[in-house]
Amino acid sequence: MVEPEKGQADGVLQLQQSFTQLSIEENWATIILKSPRFFVKGSENLGGFGGQWYFHKGDQCDEASLEKTFRALRCYGFTEDKSALTFHFFHESSGQGSKGTARPQDGLFETFTQKSLQDPYLSCSMALSSEELAENRHPCFFWRAIPYERDFLIRMAPSLPPESAGVGAASSSPHPSLTDPLALVNATWAFEVFIDDGKTRWSAGPIYGAHSRRLMSNFHTQEHVITIKPAEPISFDALPQPKLRPKLSAAPAAWMSGGRWRGSMQEVIWDEEGEQYRTGWRPAVWRAPDPYNADHRLIRYEDAMYGYYPAKLRTLQPGRGRQVGSRFEVGGWMRNVNEFRRVILYYSPEGYAQSLTVEYYQPMTAEPAIPEEQPVNSS
Repeated sequence: MVEPEKGQADGVLQLQQSFTQLSIEENWATIILKSPRFFVKGSENLGGFGGQWYFHKGDQCDEASLEKTFRALRCYGFTEDKSALTFHFFHESSGQGSKGTARPQDGLFETFTQKSLQDPYLSCSMALSSEELAENRHPCFFWRAIPYERDFLIRMAPSLPPESAGVGAASSSPHPSLTDPLALVNATWAFEVFIDDGKTRWSAGPIYGAHSRRLMSNFHTQEHVITIKPAEPISFDALPQPKLRPKLSAAPAAWMSGGRWRGSMQEVIWDEEGEQYRTGWRPAVWRAPDPYNADHRLIRYEDAMYGYYPAKLRTLQPGRGRQVGSRFEVGGWMRNVNEFRRVILYYSPEGYAQSLTVEYYQPMTAEPAIPEEQPVNSS
């Protein structure tokens, strides 16, 4: 656990109190409710993000590994009494498995859901609610939406999949184990990191087989702020389509070369009860992901973003002494500011969400470091 920065609130007690208040009053729901981008259900307009989605096989990100790509809109809002959030999803056909109902006015598929502001998904706590416990499913099957101010949002599960689909999986856990181990066989485990930068947003994440624990595929999106009239035909060609920038260098050590850098970081942590706290700001020292690490895969996405994921989720091996958990990274260059941002997500050796670190790096030289843009159809 990282200690609070000197000069911050004295003692762990004050730190815990301040962050408990934050997780109640500044969760994703309150951010949406305060944002002028989003609208009340039933209004003429919807606000959100629209762009291109990419899904790739395994640990690659190129034309040969591309499984599917399509354009989609994710719109958010709230009910008139502001007791629930609304989620509208519009997308082109992605082939077999397209979800939702086809709209007669434009042929796009549409789905709609809403969540009460009391839904555990919005709680920022990794502890399962009484309703979730009653489902008697492993924590890896539930989701949480963890915001970091307005720069990041992480959709993640409270835990990794259990070590095996055999009888007694995760039996030593305080959470209930699976009543049907076969539920893991065809299930997947994933998370999604969103990074906001002005009117641009990226998201990325890995997809693992819950049974095999191996990296099966990966995805990333590039989205932009949009406002639509859902009753009218939606044209993706009329939406913003900024040019893509090239991929980051295959040598991560070169990502921050050419001058001095200033870094800052802050960490969100979860205790054994699943409660969330936050450390103070402190300087960050850049440590580039290791592309030669046999246990991890470096995936360079279009538009100067990257993901760094374990090739296989670690398993707990009792009696082996000190063990290492599972570390994930997502980050890249911003468009509107000369800044590199990344999120580091860490699960403990026992498989539970332990920490989330956000880092910001700015060059201290006058030389521009943001990659030049390329046409959308560039390789």
